[in-house]
Amino acid sequence: MTLGQISTRYARALLKYADSEGVKDELYLKLIRMLEDPSAAGEAPGPVLENFVELVRQNGRLDYICQIFRTFLALYRESEGILHARLTTAAAIPGLDDRLKASLESATGLKVEMECSIDPELVGGFVLRTDELLLDASVRRRIEDIRRKFVINSNRIV
Repeated sequence: MTLGQISTRYARALLKYADSEGVKDELYLKLIRMLEDPSAAGEAPGPVLENFVELVRQNGRLDYICQIFRTFLALYRESEGILHARLTTAAAIPGLDDRLKASLESATGLKVEMECSIDPELVGGFVLRTDELLLDASVRRRIEDIRRKFVINSNRIV
């Protein structure tokens, strides 16, 4: 079995188990916190997560646990009609995330969950990523495009 098959099977089982116990939403938020900040793993996991991790350990699949949790998040988002988007800007741009979120929600009909970060290496502009979309409106990309065109034009024999 491949990593994707293993993580998907376990993640589906966890989603079904958490749903049957009525803690699916709570588990989703807990796993986000744990994956973003590993020190949050020290919090009380709750019986559902505790039982699941023990099952994974007994089956010798503990090495796959992070991938299982990431797959769980993806399956949860899919089941709840949530589009996860990552917005990276060169500097804080007030209101940009709200405008992009509203645009994505109206275009897709899905609820958008926006994760924002700052990367000064972009020089200016932003990069928006979803599972299916990459919108790179950064100055860094434009500079790279100009550099590439310059190199191509300079290498031509006249």
